[in-house]
Amino acid sequence: GDLFLWGWNDDYQLGVVDIEDEEFVLKPLKNLKVEMASLGHNHTLVLEKLTGFVYSFGSNSGGKCCPNEKRKSVTVSRVIDERCENISAGVFHSAAISCSGELITFGCNKFGQCLPLKKDEQFGRWRPSDGCSLVQVCCGYKHTLILDEHGRIWAMGSNKFGQLGSNYKSDYDQSDGKPSLVSGRFGEKGSGCYEINCGWSHSVALVRNPDSAKKSVYGWGRNDKGQLGIESNGTNICTPVPVFEELLIETVKCG
Repeated sequence: GDLFLWGWNDDYQLGVVDIEDEEFVLKPLKNLKVEMASLGHNHTLVLEKLTGFVYSFGSNSGGKCCPNEKRKSVTVSRVIDERCENISAGVFHSAAISCSGELITFGCNKFGQCLPLKKDEQFGRWRPSDGCSLVQVCCGYKHTLILDEHGRIWAMGSNKFGQLGSNYKSDYDQSDGKPSLVSGRFGEKGSGCYEINCGWSHSVALVRNPDSAKKSVYGWGRNDKGQLGIESNGTNICTPVPVFEELLIETVKCG
């Protein structure tokens, strides 16, 4: 459908170069019918409805919009010309899931939030060693979460606040640059998880109850300001804990 964007446009993240503030009227993004959009800090990713191709625009810091472009900011450009089914724009990096179930990442990788690049390649690519398909990806500030078809959650990047769901405390957890499984139930097949989301430095998962329409929300990571919706005593939550249980919840999002 049509995509309407408004707000800050210093890096063209609204998909246009110039906006006349005095006569600003909301208009849909030109020449693209959109299946899905993801808004990062100052860049935007769009999944085109008919082709499944990924388009990007906005700040290109670290190559998070177009890794083959040297420009500081880019206007609407096709960045992945293969069919994808899920996208996520983080603060300094971007990710997508191809229709074949493969993870694709690009942008800043200072904290391991992106996959390592092979020689002469601009995108990192990965899927689990058992060959299963990935279905969703979410980008935080310095970390990335990935959900596979079996309900397992994989994570990579900084674990300074426990946002990777493991007890290992580091600003860069993966020595080999590949995602690792979240601790506990979400590291096992059949967890019931069907949706994930990232905040700046915290993570959440939405879980189905097989016996009813009710859902549960689990969270982990930074909680000094109550980001997880549970009482904060100044400590972070390094492994998934229940936040809401057995409620009629449709979706979950993080700021």
